[in-house]
Amino acid sequence: VVSTKPGPGTKILRGGKIEAAVSKGPERHPMPVVVGLSQSVAEAAIEKAKLAVGKVSDGYSDQVAAGTVLRASEQPGARLKKDTAINLVVCAGPKPVSITDYRGTPYDAASAALKGAGFQVVERSAHSNNVAEDLVLGQDPRSGHAASGETITLTRSLGPLLVTVPNVQRMAVPAARKVMRE
Repeated sequence: VVSTKPGPGTKILRGGKIEAAVSKGPERHPMPVVVGLSQSVAEAAIEKAKLAVGKVSDGYSDQVAAGTVLRASEQPGARLKKDTAINLVVCAGPKPVSITDYRGTPYDAASAALKGAGFQVVERSAHSNNVAEDLVLGQDPRSGHAASGETITLTRSLGPLLVTVPNVQRMAVPAARKVMRE
């Protein structure tokens, strides 16, 4: 019994009427469905249900759009006390993958490793006097994190640029200089 009419200490006649209010138990509110909703819509639904938004953390998914609720700390329909904190995990997009710097390593091994990690590899090539042929001369981006499926550009070294030395024997010096420059 939560309360009575007349209240405690009041005198009434024998056989008089007393009204008693019986408790229905603690006030409970059903947990709304929030998984699959945007964060702002989910938070509004939680507050409308007389619950509270708790800790919001990041999660990752390749199939769910960024900003969408992936998980909640309570199951839909659960009967909860007023202002119970509901923790949410919100999608931050695909999980970032660490990028290794492969400069100076064999090109084919670097390309295979990056493809194995889920990256797209674009091949470029350039001559270098410092990096031997078939090694990675350059990489963009060199390091950091990126989502699986992102593109990484690898530049394969073609080694030093070799040229054929023309025969300038028995030429006058000015003519030989001109031929060598060309």
